[in-house]
Amino acid sequence: SEMTTVDEDVMAIKEGFEDAVEVTPVVMTLEAVLSGAIEDLPRGILRALEADDYSGALAAANQAYSSRGPEDRDVALAYAVLLVGRHLVDEARGVLRRALKHHAQDVGLQLAQCEALVMEGNFESALDLLDGLRAVSTLEPRHMGFVGDLYLDMDRVEEAVDCYRQALDRGLESPETAYRLALLLEDEDELAAAAHYLEMAARFAAYNATLWEMAAELLYEVGRVDDAVVAYEQMLEHRPYDPQAWFMLGLSYWYLDHFADAAVAFEKVLELNPRHRVAWRQLGQTYLSMGHGEKGLNAFRRALDLDGEDLEALNGAVRAAVEIGDVELAARWAEKAAQLAPEDRDSQYNLAVVSLSLGRAEKALEVLRQLVSSGDGRLGTYLGTLAVAELMAGYVDEAFEHIGEAQRRDVEPQWLAAFAEELLRSQGTDEAIEFLERADSNDGRWALVRPLMGFVCSALGGDEERGGKFVEQFRAHLDEVEELLPLFWDLENWEAMAFRLERRFERTFDAMLDVLEGRCDPEEFDSLVE
Repeated sequence: SEMTTVDEDVMAIKEGFEDAVEVTPVVMTLEAVLSGAIEDLPRGILRALEADDYSGALAAANQAYSSRGPEDRDVALAYAVLLVGRHLVDEARGVLRRALKHHAQDVGLQLAQCEALVMEGNFESALDLLDGLRAVSTLEPRHMGFVGDLYLDMDRVEEAVDCYRQALDRGLESPETAYRLALLLEDEDELAAAAHYLEMAARFAAYNATLWEMAAELLYEVGRVDDAVVAYEQMLEHRPYDPQAWFMLGLSYWYLDHFADAAVAFEKVLELNPRHRVAWRQLGQTYLSMGHGEKGLNAFRRALDLDGEDLEALNGAVRAAVEIGDVELAARWAEKAAQLAPEDRDSQYNLAVVSLSLGRAEKALEVLRQLVSSGDGRLGTYLGTLAVAELMAGYVDEAFEHIGEAQRRDVEPQWLAAFAEELLRSQGTDEAIEFLERADSNDGRWALVRPLMGFVCSALGGDEERGGKFVEQFRAHLDEVEELLPLFWDLENWEAMAFRLERRFERTFDAMLDVLEGRCDPEEFDSLVE
């Protein structure tokens, strides 16, 4: 009947699969113990192994052993290993004993003996023999990998780990061994070492996308993000339509501040899955980091189309709207985020920033004082923003106290710039210049932005000598921070102020801005200001 035919086909597939499962470990054992290559075995054995025909391989090995006898070491080994795989341990040990009479102390034969002992459950004898073999200097890396397998079969994890390490460190290029070692180390919570050997396994099996993916995930987890990027890229060469892998590649690039590459990766995620809300959100963050406020806003809008209460997307949209100058839109979203999560500090902080943009310093002060008293890890940011708000509200002494404390807590340099800008507006050029002369930040970008702002303040105040010193500082730092160029920094307000400069000062400002924003090379700066 038709059903009988289908059942027979299923059984045939099942038996073929079981043969393949049997053949694979046998091949690995033979590769470890044979004196030559597995391709040197008699053709009948080899053809059957290549066809995953275990029974055929065993029959061919029996025939070869019958004709060649125990004197042929590799034929005897192949026959014994195949017998062990079928749990015919007594027969296998008999073959090995006879072969050892002709090849005394042969390492491969003794290793096969160990496997037979393990298979029959005689762990004590197997351990004695393995310990003796490990003391022999003639063990090759492939032998050590196999010894590790035998220890693992007996649940002797510490010895297995030691053997695997030795085998791989001495040059064994086995993805299976490296993979097993990585899993054992991961079980022991030795994640950095596990990542190392998982990466090694992926390199040995270069076309195995799953190994590359596993290596990438663990490398990212242990902080080796540069290497995780390489692993994700290798994986995607073989599995290019995996949106989650593209997403993780984007996150890795984001972590490394490679924003242009991150944007490409997130865009690929969305090409494959346009409803990946988190990818839209991350793309928005990436665009913001690149200074592309409009693109960032559109990406956050797409995320909010998928979930209007995505708090991170709402807060991102607030920042993007502020970036492009649409403060009213930013205020609407900031209010919504604050209502959705009144205890969320990011939402409260964004509400304070929007209030500042709208000139509502007192409202911002109320929120920022609460945030400063919260003990949150972003205290430097809160203090910097509070200082700007206090300056706007006329609390000058408190503002200077808080901007000083903010610098001690490594505030983002954008708030130092905002403080200088507000000083220029409310207190005058001298106060702004004096602040910029002493304001400091660990952020390398500040070394170039600070002198640009100092030059504008000096030029507006008619102090050419101070302005010249700021230009010299700018020139001196170009070589130190050239790798940070172009800068992603909003300098629109300073550009607006530069329109008030005399033409000769404006030319110098334009040259500084062109270098910062990547429109000319740092080497061209001197020729532009002459």
